Amino acid sequence: MNRKSEIEAVKSLGEKIGYGNLMDIASALWAVSLEDKYGIKAGAFVPTVLPFINKKDRKVTEERLDSMMEHVREMIK
Repeated sequence: MNRKSEIEAVKSLGEKIGYGNLMDIASALWAVSLEDKYGIKAGAFVPTVLPFINKKDRKVTEERLDSMMEHVREMIK
């Protein structure tokens, strides 16, 4: 698959399920992969970049990331 076809695939899926939903799911999948492979808990979507979130909002963000990761893990079994 070349870059152009990858972009077209992402565009098609984003338009089909919504770009926010696509980013949310992709972030959780990436987070699951990083944690499973390297023991690193991190996501790719801005709300899951934990080091850049203030302490007040971090707990809620971590809980949401944990929830999405759990959901994705269940769905990909």
